[in-house]
Amino acid sequence: MPRSHYLTFWLLAALAWLVARRLSCTRGPRMIGIDAFVRASLLAFAIVVGCGLVLGPLRQLTVAAYLVTEIALLAITYVAIHPARAAVSEKDEVERPVMYAWLRD
Repeated sequence: MPRSHYLTFWLLAALAWLVARRLSCTRGPRMIGIDAFVRASLLAFAIVVGCGLVLGPLRQLTVAAYLVTEIALLAITYVAIHPARAAVSEKDEVERPVMYAWLRD
């Protein structure tokens, strides 16, 4: 398998992760650690599936179409989401459940 396939995979994964991370950090309550990772991972998976569901019926299910779509989504998140307006205050921070109590120490 040529190295370009590996590069393509990691490029598409990084784009999906950047979009998901940007959305998860600016929307909803602030989370840290594993909670933030799980939220961003689920969003990244949803982005990949959503792109496939949109591009499939259009018969544009190609690597180039995925690349263009994910770049467009990343651009939209940087244009539409302004960090100053999306800042979450400290009072909106999620309280840790009892099972995470050991993290406070």
